[in-house]
Amino acid sequence: MNWSFIRHFSNYFASSLLVAALGVIALPVYTRLLSVSEYGVIGVFRAYAGIFAIVGTLYFQSGMNRFLFEDNLSEDELKKFLGSTFVCLGTLQAVYFLIFNVFAAPLSWLLALPSDLIRLLPFLSMALFMAIFWEQYYQAQKRSGIIAVVRLVQNYAAFALSLFLVFNLTEDKFLGPIWGQIIVGIITIAYFLWDLQPKIEWGLRIQDVKYLACFSLPLLPYALSGEILGQFSRLAINYLQGAGDAGLYSLGNSIGAMLNLVWVSLQSAWIPSYYARMNEGEYASRDRELTKIVHFFVFAACAGVLFGRDVGRILSAQSFHQALDIVPLIVLGQMYYGLFQIYALSINYAKSTHYLSLVVVSAGLINILLNLLMIPLYGYMGGAVAILISYLCLLLMGWYVSSRMIRVSAPDILMVAGPTIWIWPLVILTYALSAGEIDLIIQLMVKIGGLATLGMILFRRYA
Repeated sequence: MNWSFIRHFSNYFASSLLVAALGVIALPVYTRLLSVSEYGVIGVFRAYAGIFAIVGTLYFQSGMNRFLFEDNLSEDELKKFLGSTFVCLGTLQAVYFLIFNVFAAPLSWLLALPSDLIRLLPFLSMALFMAIFWEQYYQAQKRSGIIAVVRLVQNYAAFALSLFLVFNLTEDKFLGPIWGQIIVGIITIAYFLWDLQPKIEWGLRIQDVKYLACFSLPLLPYALSGEILGQFSRLAINYLQGAGDAGLYSLGNSIGAMLNLVWVSLQSAWIPSYYARMNEGEYASRDRELTKIVHFFVFAACAGVLFGRDVGRILSAQSFHQALDIVPLIVLGQMYYGLFQIYALSINYAKSTHYLSLVVVSAGLINILLNLLMIPLYGYMGGAVAILISYLCLLLMGWYVSSRMIRVSAPDILMVAGPTIWIWPLVILTYALSAGEIDLIIQLMVKIGGLATLGMILFRRYA
């Protein structure tokens, strides 16, 4: 693990940590100023925005990301490719805005959201995918510093404006965070376009459109299913149980999903090294780097399992505390999803994107079935169990496809998933401690001891 990796990881992780800190600050504020139902509406709205950010772009960001890492890529070719990409996206967005304004009423009934929020969805979706495109460009240039700064400014500005609006709205306070994110999103879109303008040669080349379509369209079911996989529990709970239970699930999911920030930082720093190792056939070096990354990630997951609920109790209002039982399950699911991304990288590298779509669509169908079976019986806890099982299936299917079907050099499953076996005793310990009437100080000491023991097991070889 070289110093370049450590520097980029530090930039990505520091920005992710500060964004997570903002989420920590927001939880006690929003859970006290908003009702459980209002909090649920915000979560459902953001879930749909993520889904339509993929549909409204045909997932062209995946094609752009792959093109940025092509061998012997000239600056002139990159400028022309970016120009073609943005012309395509502009056309798609025009169609997207038209559909959501003309059909706002039927979409409102279908998505169980007010029609005014339906009309706002394209704005937030566009802000989300523009941020992804901009970050991908600078990630390929290894400019992690500027990515970190812009992330922080964007998120903190959106929170400040959201807070101002929540305090000043007399009704429908849930509109505060939504409008805050949209307004700042529009401003950052303008900045992204201004910043990328010198790097773009506007035009439309058929060869670029073919590249985008051939790489991205087979991945569209993958990306869409992946987003639905992560959000269907929330959306199904909203439909089957109401916005109140959706709000409780959103709170537990927000705390458990903080683990994803760790993986995104690790992966963002590692991707340039991964492609370099694969291009040069240095598989042993890749595996050595990956082993350290996996061990660190599993250790972070264990910390989330042990202390996630305690953090939630401190941060959230009393009315939300019942949702904290799902936090260890959400953390486990996020851990398996992060590890699946290792095999997704292998499949992407081989450009066998249709297999990736097959894997994620299959896991998505498993998730939908489990949610429909378990939510009516167990409420939002059933949704958390469903997502955990689905992500575990996703990891196993990703490994099987990459190592048995396309025959790309993929890491061994025992190296990737083997260390996760140590987290399960800690999950049992966490629920056992919460079920009994045990002094909080004793609980804390037991948890710290469990985490320290796991740390010695995972990191003993590096001592």
